Amino acid sequence: MLQRSFAQPRSHHFRLAQCLVLATLVWSGCDRGEDDESRSPSSITLADPSAPVAHSTAETGGGPDAQATDGVHHFGAFWVEFRRAALDGNSAALLSMTELPFHTRGPLDEDPLVEHDSAAFVAILPRLLAADPGLSARPSTMRRLLEAAVTPPAGIVELDEARVGDFVFARRGGRWRFARAYLSDPLHQ
Repeated sequence: MLQRSFAQPRSHHFRLAQCLVLATLVWSGCDRGEDDESRSPSSITLADPSAPVAHSTAETGGGPDAQATDGVHHFGAFWVEFRRAALDGNSAALLSMTELPFHTRGPLDEDPLVEHDSAAFVAILPRLLAADPGLSARPSTMRRLLEAAVTPPAGIVELDEARVGDFVFARRGGRWRFARAYLSDPLHQ
C-alpha cells in the first residue's frame, strides 16, 4: 500500500507535465493575427550592417579569421558593399567581390553547372538582377530584394556559405565572395 501512494502522485505529476507541454506547443503554434504581408521578406527586421551576422564558431569557422575586426570577414560588412555595387550597376566592384569562374545553374538538382569568366559574368549581370528569387507568391526580382534588404536577413549564414534569394556567397580564404546564382532558365545561360 505504501508503494501505491508514491506511484499516484508521480503519475499525477507526469500527466500534469504532459498537459503543460502540450498546452505550450499548442499556444506557440497558434496564429497571432499576423497577415501574410507581415511575414514577407521585406518586413523582416534586419541587423545593424556594422555588426557581425553571427558570433558562433560555426559562422566564423573558429579559425584565425574568427577574430578579424576589419569587417571583410563578416558577411554583414560584405553584404553592404555588394548591395551598393549591385544597385549602382558597378560591374568592376562586383567583379572584385566575385569568385571566378562564376557559376550558375537552373533551379533543379539535375540542371548543369555553367561556368562564366569575367566577361560572361558582366554579360549575365542584368539577368541575375532581374531573376525572381521565388520568396513570395507575387513576382519580384533580385534587384528588389537587394533594395529592401539593407542588411542581410538573419540566419542566412551557415558555416562558410550564405544564400540570399537566388544568390549564393562563399567564404574563401577568409573573404566573402559572390560564388554562384540560380537562374530559372538554364537553357539560355
